[in-house]
Amino acid sequence: MVPLTPAAHVEATAFPGGIGLVQLMGRHSGFIACYAALATHDADFVLVPEVPIALDGPGGFLAHLRRRVADRGHAKYIDPSYTIRGVPANPYDSVYCIRLAHAAVHAAMAGRTDLVVGRWRGRFVHVPMPLAVSARNQVDPYGDLWLSVLEATGQPPLIA
Repeated sequence: MVPLTPAAHVEATAFPGGIGLVQLMGRHSGFIACYAALATHDADFVLVPEVPIALDGPGGFLAHLRRRVADRGHAKYIDPSYTIRGVPANPYDSVYCIRLAHAAVHAAMAGRTDLVVGRWRGRFVHVPMPLAVSARNQVDPYGDLWLSVLEATGQPPLIA
């Protein structure tokens, strides 16, 4: 994930009472939004499909958003959807990617197909494609990932 760029920070804070929105991939699960919020530490709210919200009413999202803007003067805007794919790899990423590539080439040279290469318990493994897509990665509304997001944003656990 990428840190908040100076241009996005200026855009978020330049207009008193301004509100920015972030839309990330994942209409069925919000784990990408959770990791982006934790990586940047700049999100005021994170909304994910796994945690239902109410927009209106005294406890609804819009009321919380109005209070946040009144308290801080703005709500931050980040849009890492394209930048995530465009940042240069750090040394760890480079080594990890070349090792994944080597494992994939070795699998192909051995005639193994219909699989993805991954890392499990410190080893590179071949994962059959049907197994790799058999379950969707979702955010547990009571799990530690979501609790970390709530702590980072300061948003209430349930907006209803």
